[in-house]
Amino acid sequence: MPAELMVAAKAVNSAINDIYEFGKDRYKEQLSKARASSNINSIYRKLSKVEKVKTIWQVDKEISLKKFYYPPRIIVGKDHVNISSIKKLPDENLVIQGMVGQGKSIFMRYLCSQEVKYGSRLPVFFELRKLEDGKGIVDHIKSILDSYNFKDIDLIFDFLCSSGKLVFFLDGFDEVNSEFVSRTINEIELLAEKYPDLKIIISSRPDSGVQNSTAFQVLKFSPLNESDLKGILNKIVEDKDKDSAKAEEIFNAIKRSSTRVQDLLQTPLMITLLVIIYRTEQKIPDQLSDFYENLFPVLLYRHDKSKPGFVRERRAEINEKKLQNVFEAFCFFTRKEQLLEIKFDRFHEIADKASYAEQVDCDSSGFIHDITKVSNLIIEEGGRYHFIHKSVQEFYSANYIKKRSDLSAQKFYSRFFEKSLHVWGPELNFLNQIDAFRFNKYYMIPMYAKFFKIFGFEGDKWSEIGLEKTKEMLKIIHVKYFWSAGSASPSIRYGVVPFMKEFGVSECQVRITEKLALIGDSFPVFFNERVFEIVEKKRSESKDSQGAYECDSDFYEVLQCGDFIEEARTVFNEVLGEEFLKYLSVIDSVRHEERNIILMDI
Repeated sequence: MPAELMVAAKAVNSAINDIYEFGKDRYKEQLSKARASSNINSIYRKLSKVEKVKTIWQVDKEISLKKFYYPPRIIVGKDHVNISSIKKLPDENLVIQGMVGQGKSIFMRYLCSQEVKYGSRLPVFFELRKLEDGKGIVDHIKSILDSYNFKDIDLIFDFLCSSGKLVFFLDGFDEVNSEFVSRTINEIELLAEKYPDLKIIISSRPDSGVQNSTAFQVLKFSPLNESDLKGILNKIVEDKDKDSAKAEEIFNAIKRSSTRVQDLLQTPLMITLLVIIYRTEQKIPDQLSDFYENLFPVLLYRHDKSKPGFVRERRAEINEKKLQNVFEAFCFFTRKEQLLEIKFDRFHEIADKASYAEQVDCDSSGFIHDITKVSNLIIEEGGRYHFIHKSVQEFYSANYIKKRSDLSAQKFYSRFFEKSLHVWGPELNFLNQIDAFRFNKYYMIPMYAKFFKIFGFEGDKWSEIGLEKTKEMLKIIHVKYFWSAGSASPSIRYGVVPFMKEFGVSECQVRITEKLALIGDSFPVFFNERVFEIVEKKRSESKDSQGAYECDSDFYEVLQCGDFIEEARTVFNEVLGEEFLKYLSVIDSVRHEERNIILMDI
């Protein structure tokens, strides 16, 4: 047996033995098979697959993440900590939060593989995008534990979760279908409450909903620095390839480029995309959108360019531009249905729909072959397909919107004022770069106008709001209190729910909603005895007064506890003043472009 396998099998064996010793009096029959030495090796081999991934860099085959992975730092309190195992993380249940491309999933796989080799718990790794209607997290976890050869899993599930020897890695909460989000949060919170010795670690993008749970502490990735850039380049650039650009060469090219480009390299994904494009095009892209714009043709032909005289077989009998157009439509339709994992038959149906929308005669089988086998932008695993990275789907979906007519674009943006469409936030961020004029004209200006109308501002006139208007607006802001029992000094955590939802303004306008949500940060004195009395009174009136409790209260009611209405008025005017200047700037940019349109008339 290889030395690495022996070490890892020993760690798995230790966890299984601890479980067996803890439960043999009641569940000896159910635990014995999992304890067998041959089964320990089988469990290790199953778990070791978590370490094997296909990446946007290495698309042809699965590789071990240890060959390319550069461990990140995590912000824990005021410290930026290098994390090599879950032992270096806080003891609480955790949400690891990161933006697009920060490597959340790879980090989760890394932690899982480290626990397999050197830890004391038996890990369970599950990708939340695989959740389906009618089958919740517990069902999937039971299936995984069943594959470890625990017998009668329904009978012993409570015991296993209570043993203190399991850790659940739940990857990609932001990829949960919106229909299942509330149900999934409830199911996770129930697990955390019912099994206090169970360790649960979740990964997610910001604002997915799970961050608001009082059962979890949220940790974020530390920003990358110059040393990280060098470290990641050294990991992903294979200097042994004589024809490839060296890590040092790419690093120096980045340093010579504009500061704007360097500012874009905030995630391992962006650095990887830059390396892919640089090695093919020998240039550094200027904007984030340029990374993705170049990505399709680069991936479609990069294999061919690396092998003189070789042309990879393509089966879709259309040119590259038409293939990209169909792919963009495909991305839009899958985003519309919130599909992250696509079944084979559905893949064909949406490919046909995309071809029809683009008026291109493209056989779906040929399209699927070229996208999965040539460009590798979508990969197949276990008979299902998913994008190599979620941001690929989002950018090309935005590019599809960009290419629509003015009427279509106007209709798309107008939908944001009819209902909450926060799932399209990534597309809006890309459209702000690649289609700024229409984004500003049809989205930003109407959104700002509706927002400022709430305060009585119209046109380009601005004046500070008074005390009475402040009180009026505060009465429609709510604050959520989270009360936790079981400690000598009960604590309250809170979150402000902006009044914007009351008026149907899109949640995608993050710059405004976040600032309004931060109003409460100016008033730490909320957490005084008088405020606690309000929460305690509401908690005691609740039917469920035990354990964690959540209640809503008026923001105005809370502010009155400390007589902070005047301070609230100051905060309102600071926030509104900043946003009003941005509003006027957006109006000016649109007017300027419209004047240019007139000048083009001949």
